[in-house]
Amino acid sequence: MAYRWKPSDASATAFLRRVADEQIGKALASLQSEEMPREAAVHDVRKRLKKLRGLVRLVRPAFPDYAAENVAFRDAARVLAPLRDSAAVLESYGRVVALDTLDGRRTLGLRRHLEEARDAAREHPEADGRIDECRLRLNAARERAGAWLLTEDGWPALSPGLQLSYERGREAMKAARKSRDGDDLHEWRKRAKYHWYHARLLEPVWPEVMAPHIAAASRLSDLLGDRHDLDVMATQIASAGLGEEQEALLREAMEGEARRLDGKALALGARLFAEKPAPLAKRWGKWWRLAQAS
Repeated sequence: MAYRWKPSDASATAFLRRVADEQIGKALASLQSEEMPREAAVHDVRKRLKKLRGLVRLVRPAFPDYAAENVAFRDAARVLAPLRDSAAVLESYGRVVALDTLDGRRTLGLRRHLEEARDAAREHPEADGRIDECRLRLNAARERAGAWLLTEDGWPALSPGLQLSYERGREAMKAARKSRDGDDLHEWRKRAKYHWYHARLLEPVWPEVMAPHIAAASRLSDLLGDRHDLDVMATQIASAGLGEEQEALLREAMEGEARRLDGKALALGARLFAEKPAPLAKRWGKWWRLAQAS
C-alpha cells in the first residue's frame, strides 16, 4: 500500500494509524527477509523510519504522543546506523571518481580504506544484535500505534504540521544560502526531506498537480544528500594513507562537486520554497476538501 492519505480514511487518526502500521510492517518484513541482502534490508528499514518520522510530524500539533514517538523512531534508526553509514560513504566515493576531474587510480588507497570499513560493519559481531534490537523496537511501536489518538480531525489535524515543517524548510534554506556550511546544508536537507514526505502523504489531494512538486522535493533531497555524503567522506581521507598529491587532487575534486551540488540545490530550493506557508497550506487544504468530497 502506498505512503499516502486516502479520501476513504474514516478520520485523521485512522489515516495516521493505517500508514504507521503499513510502514512498520514493511520494515519488519525487510528485517525478516531471507532473500534481501542485509545491507539492502537495513537501508530499507532506515528509510521507512524516516518516513514514519515524517508522518508524525505532519500531525505534530494534534498528536500528544509526537515527542515520544519521534524520539523512538529516531533511536531505532540510530541502532542500525553503523551498518549503513560506511556503505553510503563508499557510494559517495564512487560518484566523485566518476567525475572527469579525477583519476580513480590515484585514490585507490581511499577506496580500499572505505571498502574495509564497509566490510567490517557487515561482519561486526554486534550486527545481528542491532537488527534484533531494531526489530523489538519496531514491534513495540506497532503496538503503540494501534492506540494513537489525535486531538483534531480533518484538515485541522494536518494543516498546522504542514505549515510548521514547510516554514522550517524555508528558514533552513536561508541559513544554508548565507553560510554554505556543511552543517547548515545538512539541516536544510532534513527539513526538505520532511516536506517531501508531507507532499507524498498528501498527493491524493490532486495527483496531477502534486506530482511535479513531489519530484522537485525528491530531487532536492537527493542533491543535499549527495552533498552531505561528501562531507562525511572528507572525514575519512586523513586516515586513508593517501600521498599528499593524491589527497590534494581528491579534495579539489570533492570541493568542485560540492559547489556544483550547492548551486543546483539552492536554485531548486528557491522555487520549491518560494511560497509562504499559510497560502500553501490553504491551497492544499482546498484540494484536500474537494478530494474528500469526490
